[in-house]
Amino acid sequence: MPCELAPLMGTGPPDPRRLAFFTTGYEAATVGSALSDELERLGFAITPEDDRSIRAERGEDLVRARLTSATLDSEAVMIDLHPSAPEGALVVELKLT
Repeated sequence: MPCELAPLMGTGPPDPRRLAFFTTGYEAATVGSALSDELERLGFAITPEDDRSIRAERGEDLVRARLTSATLDSEAVMIDLHPSAPEGALVVELKLT
């Protein structure tokens, strides 16, 4: 994964249709761009949805990706959404729909 993204383990059983990865030390724009490039390399067509979400399509496969961090959101949001994320982490949520 680009930008040293590593799997983020949640507190419940894993959901193979929803994955989260985290990194530290990278700006959101850098991570978003690198992730888009990697998905394009894998054959996905990328459509931006907003300033931190993309839609990636390849045939019948659809992946939605969203960036979350205390800087982009708030510390409370991060604790609520990703309690196991380290302090200062940028989280990429991938959802296969």
